[in-house]
Amino acid sequence: MKWKRFFITGFACVFFFSAYTSLFSETLLTVWNMPPAADSRQRMIWDEEVKGFEANNPGIKVKGISREYKAQEFVSVMASGKGPDVVRIPVSAIPVMSGYGFLYRLNELSDSWKQKNSMPEIMWNGVKAQGDVYGIPYDSYFTTLFYRKDIFEKAGITKPPDSWAEIISCLLYTSPSPRDRTRSRMPSSA
Repeated sequence: MKWKRFFITGFACVFFFSAYTSLFSETLLTVWNMPPAADSRQRMIWDEEVKGFEANNPGIKVKGISREYKAQEFVSVMASGKGPDVVRIPVSAIPVMSGYGFLYRLNELSDSWKQKNSMPEIMWNGVKAQGDVYGIPYDSYFTTLFYRKDIFEKAGITKPPDSWAEIISCLLYTSPSPRDRTRSRMPSSA
């Protein structure tokens, strides 16, 4: 009878301790790429976002680490099992890192995200590997080529180039090298 009471008392203690700790324990979310203190404006935005996230997600605390993404370092840390829970990586790294099994497949989460359609599909293509979503796009950038219209006009070029071949051809006629200065006009085919 004593053993039965001891067992029941022990089970009750374990149950209540387990329930108590789960009610009051916090989940720690480790996030790389926290802006350094030297970048005060970005750090202020970061701190405000973390505060809002923690307020909306009781029981979750964010531990930010000011650490740049470096591929080899990331692979080493992830392979050791000590990697971050969240990290910002270049989209070019997604196929390799997802192939190593370091990234979590986000298809179901991204499909149900209310703001998903606020981003063009082309941005989602950048965070996919083998048809699966492994990241959330947050910005984009575009490379733009500028040219000096006055220099083109001086070389007889009357319209912007339409292809890389035309850009190269235009360079021959706008080059400051003495060899190319003797050419007065760009051929009409370009």
